[in-house]
Amino acid sequence: MSAWELLNRLESDLASCPPTVLITSSLGASNSEKTKDYPQIVGFFEKPITFENIRQIFHLVGKH
Repeated sequence: MSAWELLNRLESDLASCPPTVLITSSLGASNSEKTKDYPQIVGFFEKPITFENIRQIFHLVGKH
């Protein structure tokens, strides 16, 4: 199951989907663009992630 399939499933199964941070190894602008279709995605990071990315993730999730 891809991340997109999971997000679609969550949307259909839950009244409100939790804030989501997407961490991917798939490089490319298409994934970044696709996140705009999912308002629950609060962050998008490409692997490998750094300690600064981890700080950003905690900040993003903490706001929601």
